[in-house]
Amino acid sequence: MNRDEYMRQLQWQIASLYQDHQLLSEVYWDGGRGARWLIGKPGTRNMLSEIIAGTCGSLVVHGDCDLSRFAHYGDHADAFSRLCWMGFCRDVGYYAAQKASIGMGRSGRGSDEYDEDVAKHDIQAYIGELKAEGDFQRRDQEELIELLTESLEWTENERDLRGFLSERDKWDLWEHTFGRVVATPVITGHLALQRCAYLLVDKYGDEGPPECRPSKGSAA
Repeated sequence: MNRDEYMRQLQWQIASLYQDHQLLSEVYWDGGRGARWLIGKPGTRNMLSEIIAGTCGSLVVHGDCDLSRFAHYGDHADAFSRLCWMGFCRDVGYYAAQKASIGMGRSGRGSDEYDEDVAKHDIQAYIGELKAEGDFQRRDQEELIELLTESLEWTENERDLRGFLSERDKWDLWEHTFGRVVATPVITGHLALQRCAYLLVDKYGDEGPPECRPSKGSAA
């Protein structure tokens, strides 16, 4: 399973947890520049998610899920446009992850994490590439393939894998991001934003909540 397959599988799993969510409450302030939305299933706190469109063009998602923050949006001042910017973004693997990395940078949490199955796939794919290169520097290449093959026994966690490779590394293997995938909080946060955006469009139409419409087109 490669990085993209891992992300799609996780998206399907998490999306199923949000499919019955409803818009439970909404609050707006500062002429629609700020907003707070609560989505969830009535009568349960499972995956209850609070979304805050706050200052500096950011979106914060928290509740019965890990915290995520996406930044920075500046095309329009209103909170609904900010929600749609990320909620309707289809490029989760790069764009949404990049904005989460910016938003979460100061907290020390990045936008990616490690997965053992993906690490095994990445290493095996790299071995395949090396074997396809032919006889150029064959001895050195065979040594590298042998090391990578042995490393498949050290993929249980990223620390062990990097430790094993670094002790024998003369090929700059530290440059490879074996097993790195989009972090679960990024995917969860994005799907919460997506569900909230669709609920608001269903309720108010494409223009969104009336409280946010006066500031359409103004700079953030």
